[in-house]
Amino acid sequence: MDSNVLCHQVAGDLALNRRLLKEIEGQMSSFPAGSLCRKTIKGKHYYYQYLYQPTEREEGRRAEKQQYLSARETPLRSALTQKAYCRAAANLIDINIQAAEKFLATYRPYDPSDIWASLPPVYRDGPKMPLTATKGKEKDLIVRNWLSEELKAHPPYPDHLVYRSPRGLPVRSKAESLIAAMLENRRIPFRYEAPLSIEEKLFFPDFTVMRRSDHCVFYWEHLGLMDDAAYRQHAYEKLHCYAEAGILPFQNLITTYESPLQPFDAARIDRIIRSFLV
Repeated sequence: MDSNVLCHQVAGDLALNRRLLKEIEGQMSSFPAGSLCRKTIKGKHYYYQYLYQPTEREEGRRAEKQQYLSARETPLRSALTQKAYCRAAANLIDINIQAAEKFLATYRPYDPSDIWASLPPVYRDGPKMPLTATKGKEKDLIVRNWLSEELKAHPPYPDHLVYRSPRGLPVRSKAESLIAAMLENRRIPFRYEAPLSIEEKLFFPDFTVMRRSDHCVFYWEHLGLMDDAAYRQHAYEKLHCYAEAGILPFQNLITTYESPLQPFDAARIDRIIRSFLV
């Protein structure tokens, strides 16, 4: 994995964990007091709400209380269970936040150019940088040149670009804005609706993505209206044309789908990105 991508991923996870922790901490005050405990008597389970109040401790008495929960009090049991889950989640998230903060504060991505620049001048007086120090620059140059290529055509209906990615890229759907955000967060180079010519037919794949490690180019189509028969037929025809041109799933084509029965799944999209593009 590219070390810069790693840093951006950790930074993204850190921001997410901070939001999650804030949400969980906001929920904690809404839960009932105490915790859940269980006693087993003759093989049968009995549930209790355990309350501990140290301010009410009296000499000779323990400042705690166990209140039996009948079958009618299942909602209270559920609330106490959710409370325990949130507390455990908050503890784990807090550990992750501290680990991510420490990592970002101390880790420095491997960059041959930066290492070369950090050497004393006496070592940099040679005619050129060592080979290992030039590879990083060469890879970045390939990516920059690819991203800067002029588009020879533009997709129709620009007025439909009503959504925005976090970095301001205009796209046509909320799902596409989320995909763009994930690519941006991992610093994966991509072009949105770049033209693709196949046998005199012009297509505009949703995303044209370059994998940094080997500069392999993938075409990504997010098919978001698969419950519509006409849209579905058009999608099949497009994928058939792609296949005829050698653009095939798992090789250089990524397809994701969305419908009322199969809503957008961010976790699945993230797995696809990690599997094919990182």
